[in-house]
Amino acid sequence: MNIRKSSKEFWDQNWKFAGNGLKPAHKKNLFWKRLDSIFDSIFFDLKTKNLRLIEIGAGASEWLPKLNNRYSFSVSGLDYSEEGCDRARHILLDAGIDGHIYYGDMYSPPKELLGTYDVVCSFGLVEHFSDTSEAVNACAKFLKPGGIIVTLIPNMKGLNGLFYKMLSKKIFDTHVPLSLNQLTKAHTDAGLKVYFGSYLMGLPNLIDGDRFEPVRIKRYIRTGAYFITRLIWWLEEKGIGVPANPMTSPYLICAAKVARF
Repeated sequence: MNIRKSSKEFWDQNWKFAGNGLKPAHKKNLFWKRLDSIFDSIFFDLKTKNLRLIEIGAGASEWLPKLNNRYSFSVSGLDYSEEGCDRARHILLDAGIDGHIYYGDMYSPPKELLGTYDVVCSFGLVEHFSDTSEAVNACAKFLKPGGIIVTLIPNMKGLNGLFYKMLSKKIFDTHVPLSLNQLTKAHTDAGLKVYFGSYLMGLPNLIDGDRFEPVRIKRYIRTGAYFITRLIWWLEEKGIGVPANPMTSPYLICAAKVARF
């Protein structure tokens, strides 16, 4: 049995207090600029226009508008939090994007979704399960033969994880800390062929200043962490920083393909 380290109630509460849930699809910062470059590498041989993409764990997703705007994917999302689904729908509507958000569990999804997508993405999902490979396999079941799966998670094995452990232990405990090797192995163990894997960004973001987290941290600490993060990003953009690495990078990302048959 694959144990969930975060509950539906946890995510309902998380999205309930996440401001109005609307984030502009055109918003740019160093994180998104780095991701644009990585996505270009991952999708380099795809004619992405109108290909079907689904995000698993799409609660309050700001990813779907960005992927639609940049690559013209036909986008959908699936989440088991009704609150998260509502916010994701509002975000797409606000961005003027036609997409469908399904309310359901990835382990018992609407049957018509399985085996029908060209690309499956998850951003901060598979590390919330005790068996990463089983979680990846559940996501891969939505793919057509030859389809691509893209998995991004926070680096809870490095300094990023240490900051969360110190300042937000409740959040830290909902994650299984994974290295890049462990993440890529989870994909190969799920029967996929990994063709891209990388750490992302050079230094931790501390606490994400754009998102409310249901933990009691004094406002001035969160505000300070937010501005430190912005300073880190500014320095990295100026070429003053450290390259992506296992210890200090805040994220890791992997892409794999389903065998054609």
